[in-house]
Order: sequence, then C-alpha cells, then structure tokens
Amino acid sequence: MQNLQDCIDELKQSLPQDAVLLNEPMSKHTTFKIGGPADCFVMPSTVEEAVSVIKIIRKYDVPFTMLGNGSNLLVMDKGIRGIVVNLNERFAKITQDGTTIHAQCGALMADVSKFAGACGLTGIEFAVGIPGSIGGCIFMNAGAYDGEIKNVVKSVTTVNKNGEVVHYTNEQAQFGYRHSAFQDNGDLILEVELELSFGDKEA
Repeated sequence: MQNLQDCIDELKQSLPQDAVLLNEPMSKHTTFKIGGPADCFVMPSTVEEAVSVIKIIRKYDVPFTMLGNGSNLLVMDKGIRGIVVNLNERFAKITQDGTTIHAQCGALMADVSKFAGACGLTGIEFAVGIPGSIGGCIFMNAGAYDGEIKNVVKSVTTVNKNGEVVHYTNEQAQFGYRHSAFQDNGDLILEVELELSFGDKEA
C-alpha cells in the first residue's frame, strides 16, 4: 500500500494537477457508464508524459491498467486497484503531413477517418463506423467492409515495459486477423502513422 501512495505522490509531482485523480469513478470513462472507482486515474497528454508515467509505475512496481476510449468495457462496482493510465481525450491529437496522418492513440477511429476525408485523403473510409480509439484498432487490427487498419499503417510508436520508446514498421507490428504484436509483447501504443492517398474529396 505504501508503494502505491509513493507512486501516486511522484505522479502528482510529474504531471499537471488536474491529470492525476484519486478514487475516480470508472463509470465516467466507459461507454456502458458502469464501474466503481480507480485508486488513481492518470491522464498524460504527451509522449513524454506517458513515458514518465510508465517509468514511475515500474519504479514502484504497482499494478496498472491501460484505458483508451472505454468502448464496451465492463468494470466491476468495486473498481480498479492501482493506477489506471488513460490515453483518451487528452491524447488524441491528429495532424496531416502530405499523404501521412499522424494520430495519438486516444483519437477516435471515426475522427481519424473524418479528418482524412476532410484532407482529401482516401484509404481509411472503411473505419468511419468502427467504435473506439485508433490505439485499440491497431492493437486488434480492426477492420470492416473488407478493409483492415493494417493496410494503411506506416508505423507505430510505443513505450515498452522498461519505459523505452520503440518505433515499429508495419511489418514489425506483425498484423494478423484481429491480432498484432502488441497483444504479445506488452508494449503500450502511443502514436500511429497512416499512409493514405490523395483522392476525390467530394466522392
């Protein structure tokens, strides 16, 4: 218990005051609106903050749970012990560079698809109706309407168990049917690069 308190104290020192919440109801962060409190709910907004959070958690060896958009997630009334690291609304920046879309893992898949369309980029229309975040879509290689996210992924940036930032190419991500390397290696997905093509915006 002391390890958890020491961990929380250091997280408070490392992040903005409003980014570390105690006894936060999980019902506020799941699409089903159920779930008891998390001991500590942490919301980093940059890669640097996310890496710092993981390093602090590892330092004190406390249990932690990763949370994205909370889509279709069931949390018990007793809540979640330890630290919940939430990469959602504060970790959802989307930008464009030519035919490349850069998205933080908390960006909703629908928002990424609509952003691409607004930029006149094609290749990810299939994903506009997929619920959840792009991080979750990468984790499970989500797909719909004969399309899969693996077909447009250029690279994936993660933080590993040692708090090190790792960059994966599409091939290194080992995408398969509803599967990726991140289900096996425990890396936490932070950012994604998608390679699309210019198309007819009106179409």
